Amino acid sequence: MDLDLALRKDQPTSPTENATSEQRTNYEKWYRSNRMCLMIIKRGIPE
Repeated sequence: MDLDLALRKDQPTSPTENATSEQRTNYEKWYRSNRMCLMIIKRGIPE
């Protein structure tokens, strides 16, 4: 699992209707990585 993908790579453009499956997959991987990173960071910060 590429948890640090969102930290290593810039956000790809949002896929459009004409986007290839590779572009959609790359965006979905980045988006999931970004959400996971945010959850981990929020969990590490005491309220």
